[in-house]
Amino acid sequence: HIAQSQVDAGNYSSYDLYQVLLKHFDTPLNKANVVLFQLKKLFKLTLGPETLPSKFISDFKEILSRLGSRNAMIAQDNDTLPALMLVAIQDNAYDSVRDKIVEDP
Repeated sequence: HIAQSQVDAGNYSSYDLYQVLLKHFDTPLNKANVVLFQLKKLFKLTLGPETLPSKFISDFKEILSRLGSRNAMIAQDNDTLPALMLVAIQDNAYDSVRDKIVEDP
């Protein structure tokens, strides 16, 4: 309906359509849903024998970036983030990583 209304108004600019869609879907409820979705992904992250450390770090940073883009305060919380990392590290082979996080979050 949104795209058709733009065409009906004689506006064929993809940029203008993008801006209209962005404004239409940029609601508090959608922002909350995006944050909730990213938090769920964050809680499901684990670093164990089946996960490459580089993949874990990449996924963790990506989720923080998306949370930060939504101004979610958890993305800057220096107490919660190390705690989430400690919970995510499931393999005893990474004990030294756990220790380092505890010593210097």
